[in-house]
Amino acid sequence: NVGCTWWSHDIGGHFHGMEEPELFTRWIQFGVFSPINRMHCSKDPNRDRHPWGKGVETLAITREFLQLRHRLVPYLYSEARLCSQEGHALCRPMYHEHADAEEAYWCPQQYMFGSQMLVAPFVERRDPDTTMSRQTVWLPPGQWYDFFSGEALHGDQWHAIYGSLEEIPVFVRAGAILPLARCHQNNRTGNPEQMELRLFAGADGEYEMYEDDGDSMAWRDGQSVTTRIRQIWREHSLTIKIGPPQGNSGNCPGQRSWCLLIGGIGRPETIAVLSDRDQLTEAVSSYDQETERLRLEIPAQPGNHALEIKLKNRAGLGSRRDRTLEKCRRMLYRFLIPAALKNRIGQALQPNVDNQSLITAAAPPSVKRCLTETCFKAGIHYVDCLADNPFLVVWNNQGGENTHYHYCRRDQGNMVVEPAPKFTVIPTHLPAESALQPPARLSNRAVWSLILLRENMVMARIDNPQPPSP
Repeated sequence: NVGCTWWSHDIGGHFHGMEEPELFTRWIQFGVFSPINRMHCSKDPNRDRHPWGKGVETLAITREFLQLRHRLVPYLYSEARLCSQEGHALCRPMYHEHADAEEAYWCPQQYMFGSQMLVAPFVERRDPDTTMSRQTVWLPPGQWYDFFSGEALHGDQWHAIYGSLEEIPVFVRAGAILPLARCHQNNRTGNPEQMELRLFAGADGEYEMYEDDGDSMAWRDGQSVTTRIRQIWREHSLTIKIGPPQGNSGNCPGQRSWCLLIGGIGRPETIAVLSDRDQLTEAVSSYDQETERLRLEIPAQPGNHALEIKLKNRAGLGSRRDRTLEKCRRMLYRFLIPAALKNRIGQALQPNVDNQSLITAAAPPSVKRCLTETCFKAGIHYVDCLADNPFLVVWNNQGGENTHYHYCRRDQGNMVVEPAPKFTVIPTHLPAESALQPPARLSNRAVWSLILLRENMVMARIDNPQPPSP
């Protein structure tokens, strides 16, 4: 907001605090999706910022993310140019792009990372019962995908995201295009000869990749090159156009191969690859049904050539499978609860997962909340990182009539159900009979609880941690 767009933080902490492998890992993940990724601390001999000094699990996870950071350089460099030339910050709040959306002002723990990615790092410890961290995300209107898993998500909704230590919530819009370097086994910083292109179907998209020599100021004299990448989406087809490069092609490798990873599509009936209008027969494709992703390997072509890829399926090319049941089963496997309780929950998992017996009274509160928010798409979230204005986010994406919210005040130790007060965040897609009202400020000194009920069973509860004023 104040024009400081290229910043960093001392990953792991500079001094004070406590050395924790989990915190260090989460900090590395946040750093990977920050303008500058910098691990730093004081000269205290008891502090160590080497990933290999935090244990085997931390090393494995941080290695993967640091390698991802290196592969992201083509995207980061292109976005850095936009920051330098046009003032578009690499990290920016949601209200920069969605100034008219009320929700954009009430999601301070997420941000746009460049023009193509939305990031919401985990900032809480893993829960001892679910063994996962939790974050709440508002996705703007449109179709969205999980960047890593390829799961399709609806926009203009709030979502509770749960993840293990090796996961971080990152999302992209339908139509997104991200250029990455394919090779990550060295520290080279030159323009890559092997490119990986991440594309997400469902809408038209366009991206301009920028390259120069990376060392000098020759770009001021026009010594740079841009490659325009487009995807044109239709119900039965997808056309991808890459280049040709514009500008000083001497900044491009003489030969360049491409690996395209295209999410959100089914298996194409036909695939055609053209290099400067000549049909290529050497391209190799494979399809992963679990992630709904096509992988297309295009061998090295002259760096100044244009490529065009055409995918078709007469029955429809898009694929946006509902993965709720699969996600519930993965989470159930992670839960640290008695086996008998796991079996009871597992038996209740039906294809539509809208089964009330899924949430048993015997489950720990965090487990019930996790299953409720995932299966029934309803939840509550208390945000207190804005010290002068804490607030609640409540949502019921499916508009389920059996889901209700109740505000309760503590009165001499008893919980009293009252009509809900006015909150700072507008509830989205709530039933008309909901007691929640339009937005207003929630007092930081109020003594309250908000309870999510389904069929009169408490699914989730948040208590204001602030004590009453003296």
